Amino acid sequence: MSNTLTWADLFANGSLIDLDVSIWDGLIRMRPEDLGIDRSEAVTAALTFGHQRLVPKETLQAIRDHAYKARQAVDGYSIPFRLVPGSRYLPKLNREIVQAELENLNNKFMAAVNQFLAEYEANKATQIVVLREALREAAKDRSAVEPAMARIEREYPTEDQLRERFELSWKTYSIAAPQDGSANGNEGNVIKEELESMITRLREQLVERVRSIVELATRGGKITTKTYNSTEALCAKLESLNVFGDEGLASAIAAVRKAIAAASATDAPGTPLIQGLEQVEKELAKSREDAIAAAANRMAGTAERRFQL
Repeated sequence: MSNTLTWADLFANGSLIDLDVSIWDGLIRMRPEDLGIDRSEAVTAALTFGHQRLVPKETLQAIRDHAYKARQAVDGYSIPFRLVPGSRYLPKLNREIVQAELENLNNKFMAAVNQFLAEYEANKATQIVVLREALREAAKDRSAVEPAMARIEREYPTEDQLRERFELSWKTYSIAAPQDGSANGNEGNVIKEELESMITRLREQLVERVRSIVELATRGGKITTKTYNSTEALCAKLESLNVFGDEGLASAIAAVRKAIAAASATDAPGTPLIQGLEQVEKELAKSREDAIAAAANRMAGTAERRFQL
């Protein structure tokens, strides 16, 4: 049996997911002439002109909130995939959960878009009054105000144009080797490097949390119930993402839970918490290479069978 990793091995237990979000920013950049200032070399070199809002900021907030939650949903159930920028590795067991969450958020996103469009003309009219007053206060030449406002008003999209600028969509897919015989034979190494990156990233998330708690406890800071709960949530998330069978990570998660349980049961949690969590970080550092090799062997089908038929 070959021990060379293939794309089929990597995607046997997961797929890639891309989340695409498009939101109209509702901004226009001011120009020097909008304020009655001559565009000169000195002006270009020294002055930076900012953006002005075409609609009040809060009118887009609900749309942004749903997009942010969609990104959180994807990030919470997947692992960054370095080979394809913007993509993440989504374990098969998490796919239905993410799909349901994204469909729910997409419905809310589009409802917020429809609400925004229904109120667009009224909010546009309100903001034009604000923009005109702001230009009057800022302009060096008051005669430049109305031409500037005319340019700004021309920048407003129609409702139909606006609708096309909002989108929340996603796709899942996998990578396969070329079928025309053009593969360069380096596939196994590339996949192992990606596997190493994903395993390392999962471990780093736990290490980052462990370090932050240890630093807080060392300073004598209070370890709150919120800290315990958020750490438990992270442990549960990492368990759902440990599809490569990283036994070192599984053991570390168990050790973190044990340390937190011991600390929460005493009035002086600092010492047991620090000792327990520092040992977790050491063990993760020692077992990393073994975890990567074991995962690669398991995926390639060369791991020893634990049970004999």
